[in-house]
Amino acid sequence: MEKGRRYCVVISLKSDSDLVRIGQDVPALIACLQRHYTKSEQVFRSNDGQLFGYFILTSKPTGFIVAAIKTSKNFRNGDSVILFEVGDGLEGSGFSRAWTWLQRTATGG
Repeated sequence: MEKGRRYCVVISLKSDSDLVRIGQDVPALIACLQRHYTKSEQVFRSNDGQLFGYFILTSKPTGFIVAAIKTSKNFRNGDSVILFEVGDGLEGSGFSRAWTWLQRTATGG
């Protein structure tokens, strides 16, 4: 089992973001996030692409990851980010890729 903790990171672009911004900034924000984890799996993405979430496995501090996202040139005033730890006491159905990822990265609590 790889070391680290599991988190869910949710990023929401401000509501007036257009398709050009979504097309440019979302991949850059995901790339920024990728620099801070060992493994990841996309949990969801809204139809318009303004809201998306990832499960990540990392040993880096949460404040460090959130600060990296917030200081990215692609994170703008009015955007939102939340990061929270995902523990072992959970159940679910559907979300097959995300659910499988959670099962494979379980800590055995």
